[in-house]
Amino acid sequence: MTWRTPNGPVESAQQGAARLQHTYALKIQFLLRAQGISVRGFCAASGKTYDRMLRVLNGQMVMRLEDVAIADILLGPIAVLATDAERSAARERFGLKALPPQPGRAPGGPGRP
Repeated sequence: MTWRTPNGPVESAQQGAARLQHTYALKIQFLLRAQGISVRGFCAASGKTYDRMLRVLNGQMVMRLEDVAIADILLGPIAVLATDAERSAARERFGLKALPPQPGRAPGGPGRP
């Protein structure tokens, strides 16, 4: 993908946000495929609507921090917002299989015991 050169600080910030959303959307889609979870299944577990999530993942709608946080909890590290214990408890509560241990990561996550 080629990104155009931003014209000024506002466009630069907007482009940075768009790139971040693009990166998160790709990570979410990868983790869904890798874990055999459909977008509908993810929406059912997360309480998100299917139509909105499709638009978010396709870049047609702005991703909210809440979207990143719920994906991080249910799917695995997106932006490392949840500890392994928090992620495991949430996945168990929503009937999803446990994630395999993440090599090189402290059990509590960054900055957490």
